[in-house]
Amino acid sequence: MRDEFDMFCNQCSQAAHGEACTTIGVCGKQPTLARLQDNLSYTIKGVAAYSYHLRELGVVNEEIDTFLTKAVYSTLTNVNFSSEDFIAFSPGGGPDKRVGDEIVEGRAYRGLW
Repeated sequence: MRDEFDMFCNQCSQAAHGEACTTIGVCGKQPTLARLQDNLSYTIKGVAAYSYHLRELGVVNEEIDTFLTKAVYSTLTNVNFSSEDFIAFSPGGGPDKRVGDEIVEGRAYRGLW
């Protein structure tokens, strides 16, 4: 067994040996794309958690909801192998920043800070 893997992709039911693909995906996925999908999965988790808290404050942001819908679909279906599409989902002033801004504004508006 190698000490290092080019990739560790366990994102689909086709994963090698029922565990993970470690050089190239059985499905044809390249290592860079697997990492981009992993990063997007972590972004989705964070944005969704904060979006939930926003809803508790009565704030609904359609832009964030649309981002989450598209991002989840892109990662779960495992049919889009375009790195450029996944780079477009990358954080940096996108929904992850907007959800934080919304929380600050929502809490300030409701007198929670």
